[in-house]
Amino acid sequence: MLEYAELCASSNFSFLRAASHPHELIERAAALQYRALAITDYNSLAGIVRAHIAAKKLGFKFHPGCRLTLFPGSWPQLKELLQHTSYEKVRKFTVFVYPTCLNSYGNLSQLLTTGKLRAPKGECYLTTDDFRSNTGGFVVIIALPEDFYPKKTQISDKFLTFCKELKDTIPRSHLSIAIKRDFTFYSIAEERVAAELSERFSIPPVASNMPLFHIPERKALHDVLSCIRKGCTLDQAGCLLLQNAERHLKPPAVMAKLFSDHPEALKRTTELSDLLSDFSLENLHYEYPEPTNATGDKAINHLKALVWQKAVKRYPAGVPLKVRRLLKEELKLIE
Repeated sequence: MLEYAELCASSNFSFLRAASHPHELIERAAALQYRALAITDYNSLAGIVRAHIAAKKLGFKFHPGCRLTLFPGSWPQLKELLQHTSYEKVRKFTVFVYPTCLNSYGNLSQLLTTGKLRAPKGECYLTTDDFRSNTGGFVVIIALPEDFYPKKTQISDKFLTFCKELKDTIPRSHLSIAIKRDFTFYSIAEERVAAELSERFSIPPVASNMPLFHIPERKALHDVLSCIRKGCTLDQAGCLLLQNAERHLKPPAVMAKLFSDHPEALKRTTELSDLLSDFSLENLHYEYPEPTNATGDKAINHLKALVWQKAVKRYPAGVPLKVRRLLKEELKLIE
């Protein structure tokens, strides 16, 4: 049986960029008998809880992840640049990031928090410097820059340097370069460049359809969402829209046929899925500290003593039974 794991899917939590709910992606992937599916929304972990719940109901393997957009440089450099241009016009790199343990999930959450605190609502300002200083425990898939177009845009030296630095800091087992085939005008050239980068830096390629919807029929909705995001009508959109409906979840047999000349890229999807299998949102739970006061007594005991001291002062004739019951309930809840 052919095995395939889609690791670069986006849900409608990638605001105005994707056209399927997380549960729709999970249900479709399970119906197609995928090995696993990862949700990687743009600079967000917002969709992973709903995906996790849907996957749990079906007994399907789900991997939480995130699609990060990174400015090539430092935060001071980006801040200075934003004084003269909008963030949308700033050239950025793309990496898909997946936590492999509780600690790396915390690192990813902290990274996103840093980026969102810098930016207006709905945006996330992160740089390659931010990312390079915090790659421990991640599985990372490098994608070509979104604004790459053959003959018009060459791969920059900064991107090549970024690839080399990731290769030098992330174990080979945890790093890949994405290759997709979506039959657009530039897909053949994009695939060639991705394959060349893979060979040049000895970074394994990984196949992906980078889905933006679970079935091809959602392409019409995606067109509308794209127009809202770009502030234009369908008649005005032109090349701003996807050229076709290929960015959906395809059966493993179809993916195997598409990548028949790159079987190692297809196999890589399940290898990375295996690396991610030890971490799940089930690993997350509250971890409250056990605080103590200056005398070494537990905080809850100290709080109880203070409450009853103040209660006696508040009710010098005696604390009413109703108040006693209420205080006991509240203290029990706090404890």
